[in-house]
Amino acid sequence: MSPEQRLWQHVLLAILADLQSSSEQSRRDQSFAWRWVGQYPSRDFRMVCELAGVDSDSVHQVFQKIAICEQHSRTLAPEKWNLFERTFANRKSE
Repeated sequence: MSPEQRLWQHVLLAILADLQSSSEQSRRDQSFAWRWVGQYPSRDFRMVCELAGVDSDSVHQVFQKIAICEQHSRTLAPEKWNLFERTFANRKSE
């Protein structure tokens, strides 16, 4: 994996962290992250995933599930992280 791919993976992880944020200050970040992820993967979302070396459709599905769960629970359960990590792991092994 290249340093550039790691950088873009960190961008995706930052969006993931924003999706699960719960403080009042971070609500704006959460709202921005939700809009960026969107109901369908945007061109920008697909580009960031491509640069990160991951499948945009798989990552989008995971982000959607997490965002929807976060609206209800406000905590990021370990199984959500595992789902996201498996998405990255599957892509890395190709």
